[in-house]
Amino acid sequence: MVNKNPNCPQMLAEAKYLKPYKFHILLVLIYLLIFLFNGFQENIRMDLEIKRFVEKATFEREEIYNGNKIKFYKVSRETLQEKPVIYYNNGYYLGSNGDIFLSKISPFPYLPLFHEAFGYFFGGHASVVTNYDINGNKLNYSQFSIEINGKEEDNRVRYTLNNWFDTKTCIGVRIKNGDDKAFTDCLKSKLGYKYNYAYVFNTKNKYYCTDLVSRTAAEVGYNLNDGFITSVNDLFLSKDTYIIYYQYVSNNIKYVYYLG
Repeated sequence: MVNKNPNCPQMLAEAKYLKPYKFHILLVLIYLLIFLFNGFQENIRMDLEIKRFVEKATFEREEIYNGNKIKFYKVSRETLQEKPVIYYNNGYYLGSNGDIFLSKISPFPYLPLFHEAFGYFFGGHASVVTNYDINGNKLNYSQFSIEINGKEEDNRVRYTLNNWFDTKTCIGVRIKNGDDKAFTDCLKSKLGYKYNYAYVFNTKNKYYCTDLVSRTAAEVGYNLNDGFITSVNDLFLSKDTYIIYYQYVSNNIKYVYYLG
């Protein structure tokens, strides 16, 4: 026969055992609400910054590239010493050494709804372009990117070709008064490190894409994170970065806005 007395030792012990779990659930719900609110306001701020950048641009030229129409718009340089943002060498290469390029498109297109939510709150990808090859030789333009992604076949920090111009949409930011050589040299020291699938935990010698950028930047003196999981929004909205590039495709026309 089951003892229904609420004062029995067994039931008191079970109630005491459950209380911490209710507290933890409450904490998770509170954090989720804060996270959602933070994500909404970050996206609003990000959209406003991009809008201001676009509104400062003046039409430069229109051309056909790889069979596609492209419209270029130039935004006045911040200073006369600004490094170039676009290079052409039998193809377009974006950014100068140390510039950070971002995608807001989630890497999970096969997961409806989650794909859109992930892209909105976290973004899709980040990498740092470099005009130094893997052996340290200086190149005439940023032919490569240093990055990491979670795909099983290439889930280590590595050099890849800088193909950001060939994407449909991307955003470029630059570290203010940054030592780009120190930044990319520090990234190179992490070549071969594995992908961090834990995300919420910083693990030694393991990174996810935005985490690689922010933690490496921190090592050379720049704060690109708001204190928790590094999102694309964090890299864009950091006080240590500013926008230098934006492109998107609409009605089969690519629109390019760049600091020049």
